[in-house]
Order: sequence, then C-alpha cells, then structure tokens
Amino acid sequence: MYARVPTFKFGTKDIDAAIQLFEEKTLPQLRKVAGFKGATMLVSRETGLVRTVVYWDSREALESSFEPTKALRAQFVNELGAVT
Repeated sequence: MYARVPTFKFGTKDIDAAIQLFEEKTLPQLRKVAGFKGATMLVSRETGLVRTVVYWDSREALESSFEPTKALRAQFVNELGAVT
C-alpha cells in the first residue's frame, strides 16, 4: 500500500468547513479514482493544520492519481482559503 499526505493550513474557524468539504465532496470523488483504498483526515483545531492521508493500492495507482486529484486539492485552497 502507498500513501500521499497533502498538508493544508486553515484558519482555525474553517476547520469544520474543511471536514465537511472532505466528507461530502472529496471522499466521493476519491472513491471514483482507480486504486483508491481509503483516506484519513488528521486535524489540529488549535493550529489549523490539516493532513489528509490518502491510501492507494499500488505505486502505479499513487502516481497516476496525481493529476485526477489535483482539482480536489485545489478545492481546499479555492473554497476555504487553505495554504498548502
């Protein structure tokens, strides 16, 4: 199994919105990408730091997922003003 761990920095007031975006929009789209095995979101409410651990079934799936998931990462920046 392989993982990508994007890291985002939010304002602390935006954490709940980030969790909701992840659960309602990001996860359903990730499930459509070949080789996706699961994801975990780690959140610090004190600092606004968010890490999403996204699991892939092979190195090939991890590498080929970069372009299809680029827009999902951009959602956090565009909709919530996250810093990467």
